Amino acid sequence: MTYLIVNALWEFDLFNPFNKSGMVFLVPFLLFAGQAKADNMELEVYRGEIADEGELNLDVAANLMQSPKHDDGHGASIFQGVTELSYGLADDWEIGLKLPVYALDGAWHTEGLLTEIKYVMPHEKNGWYAGAEIEAGYETMPEENEQWTIEAVPIFGWRGARWDVTLNPGVTVASGGEQRGKVLFEPAGKISYSVTQKSALGIEYFSEAGPIGRILPAGRRNEQAFLALDTKVGKSMINVGVGHGVNSASPGLAVKTVIDLEFD
Repeated sequence: MTYLIVNALWEFDLFNPFNKSGMVFLVPFLLFAGQAKADNMELEVYRGEIADEGELNLDVAANLMQSPKHDDGHGASIFQGVTELSYGLADDWEIGLKLPVYALDGAWHTEGLLTEIKYVMPHEKNGWYAGAEIEAGYETMPEENEQWTIEAVPIFGWRGARWDVTLNPGVTVASGGEQRGKVLFEPAGKISYSVTQKSALGIEYFSEAGPIGRILPAGRRNEQAFLALDTKVGKSMINVGVGHGVNSASPGLAVKTVIDLEFD
């Protein structure tokens, strides 16, 4: 896994000390790699985990990728991140506040503000689990006007002694842009296998498939697949993944991480 991350950073030309913009992207990933949503800011599959009642969690998600081949700036590095502060209202309810950011031309920018509520049905450690996460807020994407968005992400999964399978058939509605007012289908999924009591290896999939009723052809969808490692440190979880787009409409090589810090 360490070799894959180093190789990915090399492909992005981030080891070049004369690449000023590259160094901006390198710093956060050196911090993250030491521990081990492009429109999609938060490349994370939602599973059966939820904050306990009265518990405060801090999530930091970040991804670094190459722009799609059909973009004029193909090969340019894109960095996006999301910081989320969440609180357990009850054992099966959680609320949170998300602050997305992005780096453009060596400068950092906020990308809006999102609120979220998450529910997971009571379930045993092993077996079926289900729930949903709903997000609402505003986003200010590069070179676009501010827009309000609502996202609903169902959570369906099954966990065995070693295997864990999750599906997130999410949908999003935005108030602006080319897809204004349309219900967009953005599914995600993950299958993982526990190699130790604290670590698991898995494959993650993320897609932006287009409006429901007019799903885009396979070659025009933004689709990415990742090889991911999940490991537990104390009560906190760290996810690190290396992936690639599956077609020319998708970003190229990508590195991502999600760090979930729990506070009693």
